[in-house]
Amino acid sequence: MAEWSPHDARRSATTWARTMGIPRDTTEALTHHAIVGSGKTYDRYDMQAEKRQAVDAIADYISRTRRSDAATKEAA
Repeated sequence: MAEWSPHDARRSATTWARTMGIPRDTTEALTHHAIVGSGKTYDRYDMQAEKRQAVDAIADYISRTRRSDAATKEAA
């Protein structure tokens, strides 16, 4: 990878989360995207439980991927 930025990590984590079935509203809240329409005025729910679940799922995905990569390198 020639260049990397923190935005790349956000994009990857969001993509992984969506692949795992995490709802878009959760990934939007996790990445602090603004709520549009009347929701920004009336919906004050912080989605902490959903965001924690998403972060845990992303962390598990990264851990599994790293273990798999390490096992592949050891086998080679």
